[in-house]
Amino acid sequence: MAAKAALPAGTISCVFTDIEGSTRLLRELGEDYDALLELHQRALREVWDAHGGIEMAALGDGFFVVFGAVRDALRASVAAQRAMDATVWPTRLPVRIRIGIHTGFARPAGDRYSALVVHQAARIVDAAHGGQVLVSGESASAFGEAGNGIRLVRLGRFRVRDFDAPVELFGVRAPGAPAAQPAPRVRPADGHNLVRPPTSLVGRAADVAALGGLARAGAAVTVVGPGGVGKTRLAVETALSVAAAWPDGAWFVDLASIAASELVPEAVGDAVGAPSAPGTERWRLVCEYLADREALVVLDNCEHLADAAAYAAGELREACPGVGVLATSRVPLGLRGEAVYRLEPLAAGAGDAPAVELFLDRAAGSAELARETVAELCAELDGLPLAIELAAARTTAVTPAEILQRLRGSASVLRSRDPTLPERHRTLERLLDWGYDLLAPEARTVLGRLTAFAGDFDLEAAVAVAAAGDLDAGQAAELVWSLVDSSLVVVQEAAGASRYRLLSTVRAYALGRASPGERAAAVRRLARRHLERLGPARATGRAWLGEMATELDNVRGAAAIVDDPALAQALAWSVGRHHDVTDAFRSGVAEVSRWLGRLPARTPERVALLTLLADLHLRVAELDAAAELLAEAEALRAETGAPPWDEAGVARTRGELALRRGDPAAAADEARRALATDHLPRAQARLHNLLGIALGTLGDVDGAAEAFGQELRAASAAGAETFVPTTYANLAEVHLRLGDEVTAARHQERSLTLAREQRQPVLVAFGMMVAARLVVERGDPRRAATLQAAADELLAAASYALYEEDRRLRAALLEDVRTAVGELALAAATDDGRAIGADAAADLAWEVLAAVGSRGPDQETLP
Repeated sequence: MAAKAALPAGTISCVFTDIEGSTRLLRELGEDYDALLELHQRALREVWDAHGGIEMAALGDGFFVVFGAVRDALRASVAAQRAMDATVWPTRLPVRIRIGIHTGFARPAGDRYSALVVHQAARIVDAAHGGQVLVSGESASAFGEAGNGIRLVRLGRFRVRDFDAPVELFGVRAPGAPAAQPAPRVRPADGHNLVRPPTSLVGRAADVAALGGLARAGAAVTVVGPGGVGKTRLAVETALSVAAAWPDGAWFVDLASIAASELVPEAVGDAVGAPSAPGTERWRLVCEYLADREALVVLDNCEHLADAAAYAAGELREACPGVGVLATSRVPLGLRGEAVYRLEPLAAGAGDAPAVELFLDRAAGSAELARETVAELCAELDGLPLAIELAAARTTAVTPAEILQRLRGSASVLRSRDPTLPERHRTLERLLDWGYDLLAPEARTVLGRLTAFAGDFDLEAAVAVAAAGDLDAGQAAELVWSLVDSSLVVVQEAAGASRYRLLSTVRAYALGRASPGERAAAVRRLARRHLERLGPARATGRAWLGEMATELDNVRGAAAIVDDPALAQALAWSVGRHHDVTDAFRSGVAEVSRWLGRLPARTPERVALLTLLADLHLRVAELDAAAELLAEAEALRAETGAPPWDEAGVARTRGELALRRGDPAAAADEARRALATDHLPRAQARLHNLLGIALGTLGDVDGAAEAFGQELRAASAAGAETFVPTTYANLAEVHLRLGDEVTAARHQERSLTLAREQRQPVLVAFGMMVAARLVVERGDPRRAATLQAAADELLAAASYALYEEDRRLRAALLEDVRTAVGELALAAATDDGRAIGADAAADLAWEVLAAVGSRGPDQETLP
């Protein structure tokens, strides 16, 4: 087994194992259990040794093993399961182990790791079953090809402890292993096992709203209708719309494939996750499991098991008061108190009927189809969705008119009718009218106010926008939920939290019914909320980055329609800053340019927008465009002044332009003049950054070090986390020039770590460039060229232009490599760098920086 001195750093894969049912085995074996553990450990240690695993801990009935590559972790895990199967155990039943694999960024602290990836990997194994290998999404994305017939099977997204967001989990399949992959022993991320259909639901908005209102705790609702009317689809869509309101989830039980009544308890138990035990009646365990839970159980396709389904639904109502039952059947179940919902076919016969829309939605080349003919065809099919979809699929070979002629010319199973169903023909507009008319006046008001959102939103934001006048926050929240129940607002899960949105058709409809004054006031409330939480005065930390990425559509939407020009420009500036701090310079130039054209008001905020656009142009070395914008900003500032949150913006950009034009002395003078005036910490940080770069370029290394130290202090005081990796990178450059490579490497290592965490590719590239300079001086020119090429790829992707001094250093590095190894070897190493990938190159750079940073001046070579 590899020594712990060789612990991998950077991206590692952690494998945890655990014996299934160890307590049961201990009771069975007593004192002989220790012998079983020894047998288990001996078998698995041989596997770890054979695959290069590093045993971090033997946890009694399990292991913690680290691998440098996911491929090796997967191969070892499959081999471990095979070793367990091949072992002769002193027990009545085979001994099985669970295995979990997770990949992430970590570095060793001595002979151990203290990293989140380790704790998360331990949670992955807890979700596995005996004999199963579970792999996280992070491991799967780094998987590549393990060989030996090993492949991954996606199992879905799940809520796993110690993970901030839902986790994508995969099962591992290998030759000779069981093909079945049991569901992980954790709750699905969406709180249900429902599969969202890949196609849109047409013409059923009123049905979803009505059925969602009926499906409540203690109720049994049966959707009744002919075959092909869409009972299953409606039940699934309804359950999805209300799943968030059920604390213990919504669970779909498909009875279509169940042939015998006695199998119904097994189907229900497996779907809801109820336990099973040998010798114990499964239905009793199901009822005990659900007794104190609040869950919706969907029993689908009950007609051939009507008696068994009725018994199950009745028992759940009696024994589990928090459970609701939603069933689908061609006939009612006959339960006392059952709510029967008769589902009608889609309205057909008119060119704008829902049945026609469904046909056109599913048909190929629908733009060329005549609606009148399609309407006749849909009427002939009685508006049955399944029949319509089947007919629409045929349009690749025959026209609707030909399909209609064939249907009329011969008997067809598609012509089955249910004369007991009343006819009801509705267009989408009438369906929405009907739903809107059912709303309370307060709910209509809230719906109109929610049109302020351009994208999805959380409940807190909805309440902030909807609560005004006579509606307080509590009432607003209740009314938002009532709109969900009416299917006018859709619930979706995002990173483990509920988000809400208006369907585009509902939003357009609600816009037409909303009071213009009410909506304008709602937009102002939303815009001010965004200004407070995400505006220019807020620090650009990780929390800001995450929230801005989530709310970007809403910020843009509010900026586009709010009736306050200065507020709109401040929000537009925040959107542009998001482009800047995430190194999306080209897209930032395009978007900020559009905002300047759209928001022409002459305000202090426009000064900041002009300056920001000039900065973005400078990032990509478009100096003339930046100079024109800066001149416009200076002229407007003389008229309006600058906003307090960007009072030093013009000076900073003027200095940056001087730097890019090769005049560092002018840049330093600009920074000193601006720093003579009191500024907010964020502005101070930007100005000290300018001063440090200018002084470093002039050769005043001590002055640069002092300036960058001041920048770090100011950025920390401002909470500007996105500035910090830049400052550490600048300090690294200063210490390199001072000849202190150890301190330089430590600063650059810190910069690289933060830049990776904050997804700042330009700073990651600078980390690679510094690592390249360090390794070329230590006799490894090929690795230096590989790192520089990988950095070039990142910089090119961001369209970032290096400073003249950085270009000089890059050219000198490549010339040193060319002298050392020749042109052909340089070209080969460059090709390696272009192909290695950003993560692998960053890992390589981190290894170099960590090694140099931990060494003294007498240790010149890297391992």
